[in-house]
Amino acid sequence: MTLLRSLIVGAIVIVPTSALMFAAAQQERPDRPPSMLERFDTDQNGEISQAERDAHNQARFAEIDANGDGAVSVEEMIAHREQRRAERRAQRAERGFGRLDLDGDGVLSAEEFAQPSLQRFSRADLDENGVVTETELAIVREQMRGRRGDRRLRRQGRRGQAPESGRGS
Repeated sequence: MTLLRSLIVGAIVIVPTSALMFAAAQQERPDRPPSMLERFDTDQNGEISQAERDAHNQARFAEIDANGDGAVSVEEMIAHREQRRAERRAQRAERGFGRLDLDGDGVLSAEEFAQPSLQRFSRADLDENGVVTETELAIVREQMRGRRGDRRLRRQGRRGQAPESGRGS
């Protein structure tokens, strides 16, 4: 097989597989915000046309233009942003509450409320003596920094970005 033929066959196999994996990963997080394609592509043909972009922009403008006068004032912009922020905070609070409400009864018992704190304490008590020292906290903080860095590198790798150098060193 020639190199060109190998590349073509590889692309035919890899591209659809990658698309399916991406779609599956997106479906694993039902609480994630919709992607740009999901928001703009109203005819769902997998492409965003100029007409779809223009329609989206007009709809957003109308949403922000609270008094419908055809112009957006700074007050309308601020009010719109505050409303969106409040909606996002409420959604995050509901998700967090759902994770804490272990029995699903819609209220938190003292035990459910304390569970995350107990878990963090337990993870920080490295020598399991029932006391967390500053040294143990420093070790745990450093471990968390390492995990955050690892996650950042994995995210950048998925996006095809080169890892950032010189940060955190």
